[in-house]
Amino acid sequence: IPVILDFCRDIREVAASGAKFLNYANPMAMNTWAAIEYGKVDTVGLCHGVQHGAEQIAEVLGAKSPKELDYVCSGINHQTWFIELRLNGRKIGKDELVAAFEAHPVFSKQEKLRIDVLKRFGVYSTESNGHLSEYLPWYRKRPDEITRWIDMSDWIHGETGGYLR
Repeated sequence: IPVILDFCRDIREVAASGAKFLNYANPMAMNTWAAIEYGKVDTVGLCHGVQHGAEQIAEVLGAKSPKELDYVCSGINHQTWFIELRLNGRKIGKDELVAAFEAHPVFSKQEKLRIDVLKRFGVYSTESNGHLSEYLPWYRKRPDEITRWIDMSDWIHGETGGYLR
């Protein structure tokens, strides 16, 4: 946060009036809050989860490029969801997306929790499997649940939440 506040000072001193600070750094929510509250700079917090989630969805659906996918995401902070999907103009429903993820050789193992949430609620999370589990702690309430839902070989498996310590 001290570095973010240094950026805010620089923005106040040299940026044009009304300039926005686009924050992509984690912890995103805390940094954005600090920039607005204490840095006194109009700030928007962003997360790469939408782009990476769209890449995953395009891959499981067999698209040649994520550009073939049109989508609407909705949410706030790290609770953002793909709520509408179209591949080359064709609407993709929950059942088709679940089947595509379950058939994928990697994501079927690495994204178990996200797939389960998709089955239950019909929306796919923009957050990585482990990171999503930090916000849905019932998937982590016992060691056997962690083993069941969280692929520990994945790049981020939610250890930042403290549940695995």
